[in-house]
Amino acid sequence: MSLVATVVNPLTEPVPPQWDRFVADQRLLPVWHPELVRTADWCTQNTSSMVLVSQSSDACPVAVFHARHLGPTSPRRFARPHRVAPVSMTEVRSVPVLDSGVAFATGTDQRDRAEAVRVFERALRTRVGPGGRFIAYRGLAPADLAVVPTTARMRMELSPRMVVHNQWSDRDSYLASLPKKWRSHLRKIRRTLDRAGTVRAGFEQRIEPDQAAWMSHLVRARHQPRGMVRPPLPARYFEVLNELPDAHYVTYRDAAGRLIAFCSVYDTGVEIRPGVWGLRAEADGGQRNLYFDQYLRMVELMIERQRSQLILGPGMGEIKTRYGATPEPRWAVAGLR
Repeated sequence: MSLVATVVNPLTEPVPPQWDRFVADQRLLPVWHPELVRTADWCTQNTSSMVLVSQSSDACPVAVFHARHLGPTSPRRFARPHRVAPVSMTEVRSVPVLDSGVAFATGTDQRDRAEAVRVFERALRTRVGPGGRFIAYRGLAPADLAVVPTTARMRMELSPRMVVHNQWSDRDSYLASLPKKWRSHLRKIRRTLDRAGTVRAGFEQRIEPDQAAWMSHLVRARHQPRGMVRPPLPARYFEVLNELPDAHYVTYRDAAGRLIAFCSVYDTGVEIRPGVWGLRAEADGGQRNLYFDQYLRMVELMIERQRSQLILGPGMGEIKTRYGATPEPRWAVAGLR
């Protein structure tokens, strides 16, 4: 298969309509929506490239890539510092949901996918230039390792993605499958919320963008490593998300209707996926156990809509195991192009 790449800077160039069609046809997460990519890019110090690989410039893509160009950096996490000089780095992953930045069309075989990756990397050499020779793929599924070049590159196993596979008919049967300690813990949280009557939980299609941006920043700031500055998502990001049909929110409001916590939720028609979590500080009305309750509500949504799985993402594996999640391996591949 002869393939060509179309490379777009979402801040300065229009994204071809084939990208939107691909996202819709492949039921990709809303984070692949061009306007969300563009909005997130406005608040970073780095540029990014949206790359379509297809048989011709106006054909439907066989693969799409989202690549972030991080500027001069030292790749110490991926190589020995005394062997590699500081270089510009291209990171292939989606944001703010930290997932693989590669998506292939259904029906493409391993050979076509490997060729799509080769064409993508060749296009980056032309776009970024010889300075940006260091590339890192993150969040790769095991099957992707066969199509991403690994010769002379480092391969590392990352924290696994935690997944709840749907095998229940209702919430009670789900809870009955959990260890007694965690089943009691979840029931107590829900019972406490219901009895207190001071917090109203629900699912909403739209929330207040300025409040969502502020609350998500509070969470990001609390958990980012010392010395790292992660720019906040702007209110515009949530304005766009409010209008996307596959996205909605688990919300918690106080008695006055003020938003005190939320999590964006994505429904691809096959799986349920949490996105951005936001929570007010406890001094401002936030409640700690809402974080655990939102997972139960997403399990309930998965069961109600008969989706095959709930993707809880990497990290905090011990906590997510309490909810019946099992690990799925994920990998990073990094090195010179």
